[in-house]
Amino acid sequence: MKKGYYFLLISLSFLLLSGNLYPQAGGRALYLQNADYLSHGDFVYCGAPNYNFTDKLTICAWVKWTVDPSAYVNNHYEQEGRKANIITIDRHNSRDNGQFWLQHTNSNGKFEWSVQASDRQTIVSTTTPQQNVWVYLTAVYDGSSTGKKLILYINGIEESSLSSGISGNIQAFDAANMRLNIGRLPNGYRLFAGVLDEIRIYKRVLGIDEIRKQMFYKSTANSTDLVSYWDMNQPSGTTVYDLVPTNPVNGKFYTALVDVHSFTASPYTVSDNDKAWEVNTWLNCPIKTVAGTGVDEANVITANTVTTLTFQNAFITTPKLDDQGNNTGMTWYGIEKSGEVSQWIYSTATIGEDAQVVKTTDSSYVGWSGASVSVKISSVPDDNNNLTIYYWGFVDGVPVTTESLPTGMTKRSDLVWGINEWGDVTSSIFISYPNILGNFNPAKCRLLQRTRGTLAWSFAPDAVADSVARNFYVPSVSSFMEYSIGMTDDIMPVTLEYFSHNVQGRDVKLSWATNSETNNKGFEICRSNDSKNWTNIGFVNGAGTVNHRTAYSYTDKSLPGGSFHYRLKQIDYNGNFEFFNLQQSAEIAAPNRFILNQNYPNPFNPETNINFELPVKSAVKIEIFDVSGRAVDKVIERNLEAGYHTVKYNGSRLSSGIYYCRMYAESDGVNFVKTTKMILIK
Repeated sequence: MKKGYYFLLISLSFLLLSGNLYPQAGGRALYLQNADYLSHGDFVYCGAPNYNFTDKLTICAWVKWTVDPSAYVNNHYEQEGRKANIITIDRHNSRDNGQFWLQHTNSNGKFEWSVQASDRQTIVSTTTPQQNVWVYLTAVYDGSSTGKKLILYINGIEESSLSSGISGNIQAFDAANMRLNIGRLPNGYRLFAGVLDEIRIYKRVLGIDEIRKQMFYKSTANSTDLVSYWDMNQPSGTTVYDLVPTNPVNGKFYTALVDVHSFTASPYTVSDNDKAWEVNTWLNCPIKTVAGTGVDEANVITANTVTTLTFQNAFITTPKLDDQGNNTGMTWYGIEKSGEVSQWIYSTATIGEDAQVVKTTDSSYVGWSGASVSVKISSVPDDNNNLTIYYWGFVDGVPVTTESLPTGMTKRSDLVWGINEWGDVTSSIFISYPNILGNFNPAKCRLLQRTRGTLAWSFAPDAVADSVARNFYVPSVSSFMEYSIGMTDDIMPVTLEYFSHNVQGRDVKLSWATNSETNNKGFEICRSNDSKNWTNIGFVNGAGTVNHRTAYSYTDKSLPGGSFHYRLKQIDYNGNFEFFNLQQSAEIAAPNRFILNQNYPNPFNPETNINFELPVKSAVKIEIFDVSGRAVDKVIERNLEAGYHTVKYNGSRLSSGIYYCRMYAESDGVNFVKTTKMILIK
């Protein structure tokens, strides 16, 4: 474990990961553990990317301090904790002469946004950063605007702007001298101590609706002119991946930042007298010059003391000593520890699977089919008065038991739905949950609510419950929350032993068994192509009330090629129900040859089904002949895609007798002809 601070690291991780706040849809986030300057140094180095900025720029990021920002300073000349940086392109050999700076004010009392164009100008937030509080920052520059040039949004609300003193294109990129860093100033410390998530850079100006959607949406709402996107959603490794498909700017996570107080040329050593490392904690670790003289040169550490590093190879460029804050240039090193994983933690930022901005009085919803939230605004919505609705979690997710729940509730649904109000809005809320899986009693469920970003759930007042249809309705709401389904440990009356499937050609046989049943009416059989939209395809009667094992089966016949998901909807005689999902999809293989099957039924009167298989896209013709060989009817003649096909034939115009069905199929010079015998009896 790096730097020897076992107890500190474990304690901080516990506070971040527990605290009864369950991870949301953002996956993981980047944790920069820079609370103690003796062991500081976590940052991401992204090299020298030239984005070719013109006169427009937007940067978005989720930010959370894990220490008290105002107390995050120290008492020696380098002031590591002041003006803590989030993301910046600046010169690596002198400070504050780059392209942009999204950071904090001198004592971290406010957020700060600066851009260098015709001049360098800065705006600051009115919001004060707080420990363990997530903030969504959106920083905008529009150098061609006749109005606001710089804008800083905090949690989707404009807090600061500037309309003069800056214009035109952002300062041209200097590949030799500029570098992009996350969590650190490229030529200095200014180390951020906390968690960063979902950082995006756009070469355009985002509108307010897009900002308010993107804030709650883990996917990119509009990727136009998106030039970098670090989602921070990775479990391990020191590469910080940029997800844009073209020219991604992957960063490198460094776990220690070193400035040079002294060095020796033989052996090759560098000393940083401010540090307090464990002896040989950096043994065999790569080290790279990340700023100043010799930038981007690489080496390997062969030993270290409390303050001194020994390099494997001679210096390519002689290091330049610490300039003691005079901004005259110096050498900075970053140490990479390839096995380090503590920088990746689960994110608790309010990031949803989907989000929508609602500016209409029409009913609008987000969520899964049968597990969604919908709103219907009854006030007058407009650009200033509207809602953002979002959700995270899954219909088959494990219910959450680790959060603060009201009396009587032992768990909540994995799904959470959120509504964020902009301005002044009144709306009804309808939450539907018939497709949420799990063994719980809907009659005992309650609608829960909490303020976004807080820990404790409470009962939602005025919520009207329908436990049979599984929904909640709140008729008039003007203070909006996050919502979930509170549950008890009361279980439904069927204990399922297993649920499996077996593919037999184009048929899928489903088999399941119960160990006991109470008041069980039966099972609806449901099929889906995507695990979201379900179709009821059959029903199997239950055994009522029994205390022994009961086996069931159902065969889904004549399926086309593809992947199919199944679930059982067990229903009792009171109308209550629960779902059981088949854990694996059923795969029906595509045809590998031409086949014309015997029509069914046969004999028939007057309709029958003609099934055939095509391994490739083909021109198909099917005709009906009488016993003399005369064509008496045409069933189909057209191009068809590869797969399994069924056409229904009606012989009402023919008299009783023996007929022949002949199929012709042609594709890329391959010809297929087959004839089957049919009997029509009227």
